[in-house]
Amino acid sequence: MKTTKNVTTMLVIALVLAAVVATVSGGPESPRRRQPLMTDWKFFRGHATDAEKPAFDDGKWREVDLPHDWSIEDLPAREADPLFHVVTLVPGSWRFKFGDEAGWKEPAFDDSGWQQVRPPETWAGYGATGGENLTGWYRRRFTIPQTAAGKDVLIELGRIRNFDDTYVDGQRVNQELSFEDVYWSNVRVKDRVYLLRHGLGKPGEHVIAVRVRGKADGGLVAAVPKALAISPVDPGRSAGGINTGYAVGGTGWYRKRFTLPTGDQGQAVRIFFDGSYYETTVWLNGAQVGRNVYGYTPFSLDLTPHLKPAGQENLLAVKVVNPGENSRWYSGSGIYRPVYLEITSATRIAVWGVAVTTPEVTPDGATVQVKVELENRQAGVDNRVRVRVIDPDGKPVGSAEAAVEGETSLVRVRLNAARLWSPASPLLYRADVELLSAGNVIDRESVPFGIRTIAWSAERGFVLNGQPIELKGACIHHDHGPLGSSSFPAAEERRVAKLKAAGYNAIRCAHNPPATSFLDACDRLGMLVMDESFDMWNQASNPEDYHRFFKEWWQRDIDAMVRRDRNHPSVIMWSIGNEIRERFEPLGVETAKRLAARVRDLDPTRPVTSAFNSVSDRADPYFAALDICGYNYNPDKYEHDHGRLPNRTMVGTESFARDSFAYWDKVFRLPYVIGDFIWTAWDYRGESGIGHTVQQPEQDNAYLMSWPWHNAFCGDFDVCGFEKPQALYRQVLWGVRPIAILVERPGPAGRLSAADRWGWRDELPSWTWPGAEGQEMVVRVYSAGDEVSLTLDGKVIERKTGGKELTTEFRVPYRPGTLTAKALKDGREQGETSLVTGGRLAALKLTAGRATISAARDDIAFVSVEGLDANGNVVPIDTTEIRAEVSGPGELIAFGNGDPTDVGSVQDASQKLWRGRALAVIRSTGKPGTITVKAKAEGLAAGQVTVQALETR
Repeated sequence: MKTTKNVTTMLVIALVLAAVVATVSGGPESPRRRQPLMTDWKFFRGHATDAEKPAFDDGKWREVDLPHDWSIEDLPAREADPLFHVVTLVPGSWRFKFGDEAGWKEPAFDDSGWQQVRPPETWAGYGATGGENLTGWYRRRFTIPQTAAGKDVLIELGRIRNFDDTYVDGQRVNQELSFEDVYWSNVRVKDRVYLLRHGLGKPGEHVIAVRVRGKADGGLVAAVPKALAISPVDPGRSAGGINTGYAVGGTGWYRKRFTLPTGDQGQAVRIFFDGSYYETTVWLNGAQVGRNVYGYTPFSLDLTPHLKPAGQENLLAVKVVNPGENSRWYSGSGIYRPVYLEITSATRIAVWGVAVTTPEVTPDGATVQVKVELENRQAGVDNRVRVRVIDPDGKPVGSAEAAVEGETSLVRVRLNAARLWSPASPLLYRADVELLSAGNVIDRESVPFGIRTIAWSAERGFVLNGQPIELKGACIHHDHGPLGSSSFPAAEERRVAKLKAAGYNAIRCAHNPPATSFLDACDRLGMLVMDESFDMWNQASNPEDYHRFFKEWWQRDIDAMVRRDRNHPSVIMWSIGNEIRERFEPLGVETAKRLAARVRDLDPTRPVTSAFNSVSDRADPYFAALDICGYNYNPDKYEHDHGRLPNRTMVGTESFARDSFAYWDKVFRLPYVIGDFIWTAWDYRGESGIGHTVQQPEQDNAYLMSWPWHNAFCGDFDVCGFEKPQALYRQVLWGVRPIAILVERPGPAGRLSAADRWGWRDELPSWTWPGAEGQEMVVRVYSAGDEVSLTLDGKVIERKTGGKELTTEFRVPYRPGTLTAKALKDGREQGETSLVTGGRLAALKLTAGRATISAARDDIAFVSVEGLDANGNVVPIDTTEIRAEVSGPGELIAFGNGDPTDVGSVQDASQKLWRGRALAVIRSTGKPGTITVKAKAEGLAAGQVTVQALETR
């Protein structure tokens, strides 16, 4: 192999699945105990003075179990909301004048001579004509009532065309656009709802002035749409608006009582939060014990100094604030990941203090190296660490122990054989780590791990266990559609399993550290992971985002991510950021160096990357800090940059679905491009309508879509986990399936239809189009065949040479029947598939993703609902409303569909079918037994399925 200056290091990593500890209670055999804190919390959405104090009366608060996301819950009526007050200013009476003078924003300015108008309406009604650029000002007074005191106040202005500068009492209340581009700024589709910050929301009279720049069709042109009566979203109460899918944040309080058994007296106790969004403050028995300001990183706090004596009740209070505009996507709100206590001896293994690597792996075996960090070690005490290694079959295969020096011990265990972890064979070992004092075990962790090697270079690409592998990557956000951001282990595993079955072998955690249970699933199922830290550093993407805390907190949050996740075999690289705003500036370059250096200090075994948009030669200083350079949407730069810098290793960190063939053509041809991560593999709430289909491409003027669009709709799977058309194409591209047929939705004559940047053509795998009889349909057959034939009811319509980019297009007049496509390669049949016209909706079919679940509150079952015709075919164009019923030891906690424009409740028992499907999520009540789920609709045969909830040991 030709050597290069690019350092290619063979890395052999034995990694933690999770810091799973022994849970058997009592005695020297169990020196560490984990106590979940997942049930029986009291919760209040709103401000609550003195709620951190034990004597506070929470008797009227409602009970919730974790994980919990209040932003997915149905909102109270506006007039009953304890957090927000909305002032609607359009429709309404305003003063207006064409022109532009800075003094017009001042509250004392006399506008009595201005024209009186009543928007919403365009400037054409004010005498404007033609296409010239115009500027006009609107002014009016408004009153905030005393009942709004203590609440966040938002003002509704509705749709403004095009650009606005809005002032209240002379102070600007909206952000200045970093670019004045109609498409990227969304100004033609974005409803203007502004949060009044800095004391501007006080009760009393105020003056608003709005400077608008546009053409004759400009002005205050539309009111904010009305939200549904029962819904988790409201455009008037959502500071994040179109970006967050109109989610509503605010403040929430949680209180939990717990008592430690008398046997724990004198033990040390710490609490772990796997994730709480966003700014989280924790009190125990009235004393503040700590806070966390990044909603995605895990954190732990020492409760020991503030505990009541064992046997007495303790009061834990947690305040979570999700303020203003702080995210570019749906984040959720609250304690959305697990919480638990760890009870240990005073001297103990540190938080995430076990690091397992294997510095040597050969055909004859492997050396497992375990570095253990301790806390609170007492001077003069003889501590030792013992490690036993258990193989994937549960058999002990090696052990060793070593002394503790300072607060660290390094133990090496030699294995006579090593069975490697890989996506095809995700074999996991276990290391039992014991801390000894005078020969007695005083702390213990049992750590699953895997053994594997990785390397990377521009010459060979990414190499796993000695073999090059292309990263077939999925970008995903953390939410779970109708569950919001609530992270259940079964939800994490379901998504990983579906992506792997669709051909993916890698996931990028965009743009934040994931739940521990997500990585556990990736370890078990064999999915590679790019673990990502931040979406912003020093410069803001939104006013209230993490940039406010970055300087003080970045190292703590990098440490939390790497220390918790460094031992997962699935994690193959660290990403220190996504599309960082200061990436071209000296501050950004210096920050990249600092973050990358810190990651390598904690884990020198994996490469460091970062996702960079608008790549040019000016990216070189930033990229110099990285091991693998992440390119967002710049495949045209691959070969150019390789020509300049032949030792650079690259990865496509984001790409467009519509251009998948072009991206993958480069990955297949260019070894220095190690893979590509599609944006995205799974729909998510927020970035509303980024994946829309453009009906008139020349008129498309926004990259997001207006209300009621509320999810991105750019995934291979919808928010409920049902495949979309682009998933079928990708499976053909990757050789997962040989052939697929997709039919473009019929529309009016002359309609132009094209996929926007993140979108896909408006097509379905369906030959059921009632009302379109005789209309010419666009049929696309996806295959790698060099010849494709299409028949209808056995009669050949046409045979064609295989088309460009695996796509062969036919024009077929629609009539019901069986549409069949067959692909041949070198004269041999490669694949065949058919679409059958369905009849009218006749029945509902329910299918449970798992036949059994645990009788525990942290387990859930996913039940898909399909609308079928009399022959058992899914009817994809029916939107019938159905109702779910659950009996036995289970409860319906979510009921949704994949429709990106359906803003109704996802917790109500009624839901509409979309593309013939819906999804119900059933949670165990904690008791064993048979859970029966039914779905009904008027005039249809009901569907039913059972799930067994089994007693957990």
